[in-house]
Amino acid sequence: MISTERIYEIEEKDFLGIFQKAWTHRASATIGGFPAGQKAHPVAVIRYEGRLHEVYPAQVEFKEDEQND
Repeated sequence: MISTERIYEIEEKDFLGIFQKAWTHRASATIGGFPAGQKAHPVAVIRYEGRLHEVYPAQVEFKEDEQND
């Protein structure tokens, strides 16, 4: 499960990409329920604290480069 509350501030090198996570589901058991099908949503894969994480793309913030001009 993806937590939606946290914002991950990472460097660009720790951003591995945006992918589609998809899965199938059975039809609803109730009369008039939804048919069988597929659900999907985008996820960002990042390296954070030495581990890989799946997060929503809106949770990713990139650290600013602190270069002197």
